[in-house]
Amino acid sequence: MIGHVEWLWLWFAVGMGFYMLKRAYYLVKGPNPVANTYGQFIKACWIPLAVRAAVDAGLFWASFYPDLMNPVLSRLGLSFQLHSPMSAIPGPGAFFIGLGVDSAVDFLVTKVPYVKDWLPQMPPPLKALPAPPPVVPVPGGN
Repeated sequence: MIGHVEWLWLWFAVGMGFYMLKRAYYLVKGPNPVANTYGQFIKACWIPLAVRAAVDAGLFWASFYPDLMNPVLSRLGLSFQLHSPMSAIPGPGAFFIGLGVDSAVDFLVTKVPYVKDWLPQMPPPLKALPAPPPVVPVPGGN
């Protein structure tokens, strides 16, 4: 039988997965694609995605322990404190935490100087393909 904490982890993983799917969509179909297909995307980006998933999971795990997280929040200059373990939240709340944590980690990885130099980055956009040569009609051709 699945307990409440396992449901929280499942909801968290689904939320984190949805954020990664959104990122995959924009990195394949967006204005600066890093791949032409989702298979190429996974092949090119699996290492940064795996590292971000591990960081996401570590932050979610730490949120279950207010005594561990409160000093960290204070050092970051945040005034709110966690007073009860995260395990008291309803299951679907973990879905939105998964979306939010992955979004925050995405921001940290791309904008914060020490973190962006330490964690692996997504690959750069693909180079634009050269324009095909113009079609010239062949004399005497059909």
